[in-house]
Amino acid sequence: MNAFTQSCDPSPDMEEVWRRSLIRVTDEFTLPPVVLRVDDAIIGTLGNFSVSTGKAKAKKTFNVCTLVAAALINGQVLEYRASFPETKRNILYFDTEQSPYHCQLVMQRILHLAGLPLDREPEYYTSAT
Repeated sequence: MNAFTQSCDPSPDMEEVWRRSLIRVTDEFTLPPVVLRVDDAIIGTLGNFSVSTGKAKAKKTFNVCTLVAAALINGQVLEYRASFPETKRNILYFDTEQSPYHCQLVMQRILHLAGLPLDREPEYYTSAT
């Protein structure tokens, strides 16, 4: 056993993890900061994880491209508006259903919608397949 493995507790107290994750009807919560809107509708707050799903050819990719473009400029693209804190601007975009070629086309569409140049990597954006 080395110093690294000694300092890591590989088996967290699962009962404690469970207790901390419970939500009770009497708990009080406040609305997290709103970071994504379509018109006046809230579609994203800090701390949430979202996935875009739907039928084939339902324009999911265009919807996501527009959201990501708004997030990249931290402003408005079409009817989508983003307002992320400066410390929460990084975007990690995964597309597990498209080839690298098509993912790059999507990236170019996002940059075009955001009004950003296509000849350099955007500051807050990473894409993976």
